[in-house]
Amino acid sequence: MKPHTYTSVFHDWFTFSNYYSIIARRLAELRRPVRIAEIGVLEGAGTSYLCVELMNLGVEFTLFAHDTFALGKYEHFTFENQLEKFSKQMRQAGCYERVIPIKGDSSLKASIHDDNSLDFVFVDGNHSFMGLVKDVGAYWNKLKDGGIMGAHDYTPAHPAVWAFGNELARNPELNVEFYGEPDNVWSVTKNPITTP
Repeated sequence: MKPHTYTSVFHDWFTFSNYYSIIARRLAELRRPVRIAEIGVLEGAGTSYLCVELMNLGVEFTLFAHDTFALGKYEHFTFENQLEKFSKQMRQAGCYERVIPIKGDSSLKASIHDDNSLDFVFVDGNHSFMGLVKDVGAYWNKLKDGGIMGAHDYTPAHPAVWAFGNELARNPELNVEFYGEPDNVWSVTKNPITTP
């Protein structure tokens, strides 16, 4: 078993390891290579964790890591050299060759993916309501039937993500799952495939 090597200045921002472990097991059950898009990867702590989980389960995968990788500030944090830090994390995790960083606005970069081509999409980028509308709208058709989409920060501390998850839950055609503390994730399977 490969150990987890992720590190981050933003240690309290990667809170969804339980959810990622569940997702890795679900993807392993497919028994085929999988394609993943992660939206908002920061320094790659979550990406590294998911990669190691998948490798330990013997899953062949390609992960597209969407982020602006831009210099910026949030609260008392300064973001700089994000792509360099992200790439270092991927090398440490041993998954550098399986992860493709995609720099730019994630909702505009969705077009690089064919419709019905992704098995899992995780949204942790723009936390505004309209940012979520754009990302979820841009990537929903990219998911295969049976594919899973999740989003981080489903908590009242992030009102737009909270409101968006609650809106999804009101749709009777969607089976929305919620993962509470510490994960704080909403998750939905697109057109779940049932086996007889």
